[in-house]
Amino acid sequence: VEQRRGDSARPQLSDLRESGAIEQDADMVLFIHQAQQGEAESVEDLENQGTVEVIIAKHRSGPTGAFRLAFRPEINRFDNRVVEAPAY
Repeated sequence: VEQRRGDSARPQLSDLRESGAIEQDADMVLFIHQAQQGEAESVEDLENQGTVEVIIAKHRSGPTGAFRLAFRPEINRFDNRVVEAPAY
């Protein structure tokens, strides 16, 4: 995989070896991406620390897209992400 920065650092189908065959044969392809430390480039990046992005790169019978999960690496656990509403 070539080195990329910013949004282009997210994994994509072309990163997979023989991705043409995978893209054609697979019903669904998911990637789990966690920004590297020091990669934070915005306030949103800082708010997303401690989370991973699950990227649905291919879904033959459904939508593609991405969502975030909380990740606890010390126990290898993924949880729903809790976003606290701002206090007024």
